[in-house]
Amino acid sequence: MVSRLRSLVRRVTPPTTRALARRVAAQVLERVTTGAEQLAEALRPALPVGVGPIEVEPAPSAPPPPPPPVARLEGADLGWALARHVSAGFDVQLAALTTEAVSADAHDAEAVRRMRVASRRLRSLVQLFGPWLGKKRRRRVLRDLKAITAALGPVRDVDVVLGELERCGRSDPLRTAAAEQIAARVSKGHARTRRRAAKALARIELATVRDDLLQARRRIVERLTAESDVRPTLASMLDEASAHAFAKTPVPTTLDDREAVHDVRIIAKRLRYAHVWVKPAMQDGPGPRRLLKRVQRAVGDARDVDLLIERLRGHEAALRDEGQRVLADAIATWRSSAEARRAKTDSKILPALSDLSHRAVCRLTREGMGLAT
Repeated sequence: MVSRLRSLVRRVTPPTTRALARRVAAQVLERVTTGAEQLAEALRPALPVGVGPIEVEPAPSAPPPPPPPVARLEGADLGWALARHVSAGFDVQLAALTTEAVSADAHDAEAVRRMRVASRRLRSLVQLFGPWLGKKRRRRVLRDLKAITAALGPVRDVDVVLGELERCGRSDPLRTAAAEQIAARVSKGHARTRRRAAKALARIELATVRDDLLQARRRIVERLTAESDVRPTLASMLDEASAHAFAKTPVPTTLDDREAVHDVRIIAKRLRYAHVWVKPAMQDGPGPRRLLKRVQRAVGDARDVDLLIERLRGHEAALRDEGQRVLADAIATWRSSAEARRAKTDSKILPALSDLSHRAVCRLTREGMGLAT
């Protein structure tokens, strides 16, 4: 009886204002939607038979706005920017130089690479700013840095060969077996090379090298911030470094002497490192860094292949003497492919060397600094 009364009340009682509004809005929206669809269908032009709907391509987005121009540094501002740049790079290289990368029992290949690069970069710093440093300290630190580079060189060369063996020896099972055979033989000699490097590094007082370098950094920063316009002085220093490098190592015009080509790579690397130290002064262009990098990369690729071919040739002869003809033949095939690869890398060397000269380096340096050539 009660439930009947409640249902009767619901039928008799009018709906609330909110419920009524919702119901009216829903009916209006349904009618508007239906009318809009009918209007759009009536206004749509008729398309020929077989023609699908027309696709409208989106409008191309506007290109991003150009970056705001960088404020040009002049006078003391340029000197302080150079001082900060030199200090930041110096800290990175000094940390890599003082890392224990080699011991008599083991070594870290990546740490060896960074330590050797740091020794070269810091040598370029001391050589570039040599006129600002004491003669005695400069000679001592250059001697020690050169000894570090020489001690790590054989270890680095073997690491490069092992890396090439690992990368190139995966094409087929026979080459993999040959690569493992060569790697095992190279590793035996690698332990001896590592012990010699650790012994040579132990004779160098790294604490003294560190103190000398810190004193050199202090003198360089003082002079950079004291100059009213440091660009002419830097250009003169870079010109002198370039003249000394090219007088000592002429640029070859053929690839007959591979060591002469490799020596050009070393001077290109040394000059590029020197220009990196003064990068903030190159406000009107990149300077010769791109040219020097192109030479360094072209000759460096060929150098790595030369080391691999030399190792392959030696191990091929050893395996033939031992009667392991199958592995020797696999190495011979590998060596032939490496020689073909060397021919490809050699094709890039002479075009890169053709643009390299003392005059070109000096011209690009002065253009980058905004100085009259």
